Amino acid sequence: MTVPSDPTSQADQMLEGLAVGRLWTGRGIPAFPIALAHDPTKYDGEGGIEKRPLTLHGHLDSTLDQQQLERLFTEARPRHDEIIACGLYPGGANYVVADIDIKNGKNGLAVADQLGLLDTWGSTTASGGQHRWFRRPDHLRIGNASPWAEHGIDIRGDDGWVVAPGTVTPWGAWIRIDD
Repeated sequence: MTVPSDPTSQADQMLEGLAVGRLWTGRGIPAFPIALAHDPTKYDGEGGIEKRPLTLHGHLDSTLDQQQLERLFTEARPRHDEIIACGLYPGGANYVVADIDIKNGKNGLAVADQLGLLDTWGSTTASGGQHRWFRRPDHLRIGNASPWAEHGIDIRGDDGWVVAPGTVTPWGAWIRIDD
C-alpha cells in the first residue's frame, strides 16, 4: 500500500470526510466513515483503491443524524496507509447504484450503454467509471447481486455502499455529475 501523507493530515482528512458526509445526510442519504488506501498490486499491477468501513457494522452504522455522524468520524481509526473518507448507504434512502467500472480489462460503460442503463444522476469514480443512482421503489429490496458483474457493472443497494461524491484522494476523486 502507498502511504498517503503525514499523520497530522488525518485530522484534516477527517474534517473533509465529515463535511462530505454532512452534505449528503442533509440530502437524506445515510453516511458513515470509510478508509481508502492505494494498492499498486491490484488489477495485475494497474493499481487500485482498497476501501473498508471504519465502523463496527459497516454501512449498517450509517446515519442521517449529524451528531452521530460527527461521533462516528471522530472515533474512526484508519491505518497509517489509509485516509478517512465518507461512504454512503444508498439502500437506506431507497436508492440503488449501478457501479460501472472501467478497469481490470473491463469497460462497464460500453456494456451499460448496450443494456440501456440510463445515464442518470451520479458521479465519476476514481478509476474513471461511474456510479449511476436510481430510485428504488419502497416495496422492493435490492441486494448487491449483479447479472453484469463479469462485464464491470456491480449493484449497490440494500446490502452495500459507495464512496461519496465529493471525495478526493491522492489517487483519484469521486466527482458529482451535474443534475
